[in-house]
Amino acid sequence: MNIEIERRFVVRGKGWKDYANDSQLLKQGYLASKVDNWTVRVRIEPEKQAWLTLKYPHNGNANNEFEYLIPLEEAELIWQKTSNRLSKTRFPLTIQNGDWVVDVFEGDNSSLVIAEVELSSFKQNIEKPSW
Repeated sequence: MNIEIERRFVVRGKGWKDYANDSQLLKQGYLASKVDNWTVRVRIEPEKQAWLTLKYPHNGNANNEFEYLIPLEEAELIWQKTSNRLSKTRFPLTIQNGDWVVDVFEGDNSSLVIAEVELSSFKQNIEKPSW
């Protein structure tokens, strides 16, 4: 079992772009969200690969996370059958103190920009960027 420790922040401004690396388009479809505290989703990187992810709250900012590669064609079929879908562009960032990404959402969520940092421990300190 993998424990994912992360923190998320709403991004204000464009200062994050100075740290951005190559982007990747992601599509997500939610099969279950908060049913018995589980979140189950399919995530697709178009024309590349796809994953089925199951998450269950662990402690505070952490989740038990189970992630499995699945055939891309099957993921696309699953995604088409989900009613809760989103698309976003993910930008990995070069910032010290954690594994940072910024997600720029599309469609109905197009005004939303989220920064997320994955941490190696609950005690790890982060320096929150100004943006």
